[in-house]
Amino acid sequence: MSNKQRRGVSAYLRAKAELEDIKAEEQQRFASSFWQSLQQYSLSITLMILAIPVLLWFFGTLMTAPCITNFYSQMPIYPDAELVDTSASFWNWFGLGSLSETYRSPSALADVQQWYAEQIAIQEEAWETGRRQGADIPKWEGTYTVQQRGDTVVIEKVSTCFIRLRQ
Repeated sequence: MSNKQRRGVSAYLRAKAELEDIKAEEQQRFASSFWQSLQQYSLSITLMILAIPVLLWFFGTLMTAPCITNFYSQMPIYPDAELVDTSASFWNWFGLGSLSETYRSPSALADVQQWYAEQIAIQEEAWETGRRQGADIPKWEGTYTVQQRGDTVVIEKVSTCFIRLRQ
């Protein structure tokens, strides 16, 4: 084999080795890029999966918090009624469950019923007037019952904010 042929073979082998090195680098770069992309997508999907419940909780709380606050502040309590029971849970602030308060009064059933009918009418009128004037007055989203039990009148007010919001 001549010198010229040897140089040609040697140059060919060097070029082939360089091409193989370049090819190996490209494969390594591709594999590295693929795994980085996969990690980024995995992280993004994980964050989305975690964010969805947090956002649902946030917006549920945002929507029900006024209703819960109104439960405690807007419905009037009969003047000589005494609080005997209250029911609420941690889950109320997540838009789930119901709130209730039970009162007892020695007054006559008819007097208590009339008083509550007047108070509800006053609240409804104030709410309607406020809305017509552009005020953002929240409406009480609860129910109340007045019942005779023995010689006392039992007054129970209940609010189920989440259920009311869905209707």
